[in-house]
Amino acid sequence: MEKPINSFEAMSEDQVLAYTQSKRRAIVEEITKEGAIPKDRSEATLLIQALDGMDRSALTQKRIKADEKASDAMAGSAAIVAKLLNSIGSTRPADTVDVVARETPTLGDDIPDPVLVPGETTINPPQLDYDTFMSGFQSISNPSSESS
Repeated sequence: MEKPINSFEAMSEDQVLAYTQSKRRAIVEEITKEGAIPKDRSEATLLIQALDGMDRSALTQKRIKADEKASDAMAGSAAIVAKLLNSIGSTRPADTVDVVARETPTLGDDIPDPVLVPGETTINPPQLDYDTFMSGFQSISNPSSESS
């Protein structure tokens, strides 16, 4: 049997969890030792809080176990995929693709050169802020206001 630890700092996470769970169980057993739910409001509140803590702890443990199973399944799937990829014979996907060498298509001489608008090929075009945009939009939608 393990010797009880008197200092919480010396306890591992599992030991702290076991300790708090045992105290919650002791509280629940003490409050319900007569087999009935207590009539006193403060004792009933304490019972509900202790049971709620026990439920949350149990659900967290179930979630951790489910996550571990999912992680194990994902690791197994990754191992299968890695084995399959290694069985193909090459670790580089480009090695398995046959590339046909051909000439890059170009436009014929019968197609005219494009007419570029100033600023069309600019790398960093000027930014248009909201106020500038709206002033231009208002001048287009209200041409009579500019003529006066």
